[in-house]
Amino acid sequence: MSDQRQMMLVVNPSAGHGRTGRNWPRLKDYLHQHGLSFDWAMTERPLHATELTREALKAGYRCVVAVGGDGTLNEVVNGFFEGTTPIAPEARCGLISTGTGSDFRRTFGWSKDLRAAVQRFTSSDFLEVDVGVVSCVDRDGRQVQRLFINVVDLGVGGETVVRVESGSKALGGFLTFFWGVLATLATFRNKQVKLTLDGEEVFDGRVASVLVANGAYCAGGMHVAPGASPCDGRFDIIVVGDMPRLQLLAALPSMYWGGHLRLKKVSRYSAREVELCTQEHMLLQADGELLGTAPARFRILPRALRVQTGRHPPFSRA
Repeated sequence: MSDQRQMMLVVNPSAGHGRTGRNWPRLKDYLHQHGLSFDWAMTERPLHATELTREALKAGYRCVVAVGGDGTLNEVVNGFFEGTTPIAPEARCGLISTGTGSDFRRTFGWSKDLRAAVQRFTSSDFLEVDVGVVSCVDRDGRQVQRLFINVVDLGVGGETVVRVESGSKALGGFLTFFWGVLATLATFRNKQVKLTLDGEEVFDGRVASVLVANGAYCAGGMHVAPGASPCDGRFDIIVVGDMPRLQLLAALPSMYWGGHLRLKKVSRYSAREVELCTQEHMLLQADGELLGTAPARFRILPRALRVQTGRHPPFSRA
């Protein structure tokens, strides 16, 4: 490719309950009309965005943009790496948020407004953000390793994603995930886990959820890890302890503004490496996509990815 500044847009037509595919012609015209030069490719199957991103970077593109939701972004982020090795360390990742949950953008204070997206891609500003690595067991019983950029949730969050993915997302992010959590809690049983952070065991008991957070939001706007920064080289770990079902239901609204951190059975930690052990069946979702089950290990890759932010990014480069 002659122009390494050219962008590749990786478009997931299924994102946002299919709205991304239906709206793509108008979206593409809008971006062209506002001065953006880019090529684009449509995803056709799960993990296709990862393949398309790797192909684009190896072909010389130096900005690859996920057009979709958090799941699409997760696949694109994985495409920036072979294992944990960056394919093109100087390349930048971008996001045009069109998905149902679209939680990663909330940490940066980005709206879904297309004018703001154009401003991000016409600016030279970027941030070097942390990327998480999770190792777990997939649904076929195989050990897998995958990267994530936002939040991993084990327990209630994993089972909620199964329920949400098997139903309709026509209600939008907030209501889809809210009703999904309510339905999950009706039958969910807390799990016995051991949690080790940076080599030290810190928790041994029953939990409803354990969240390993790089960003601050998940599940359609839940502010699960207030103050979490994807640029500080550490995870925020939120442990929602052994609450009865009715107590969990009562606590649910507070998770949308961070008030759950005041509860006695909710604990917050910070670490670079996390290990969660359990003998029970405990589902794990990463960036809104079901990945597998615990036991699981996590480690952080500090400043491993450049994210196109536009002017006045909210986090320090220092």
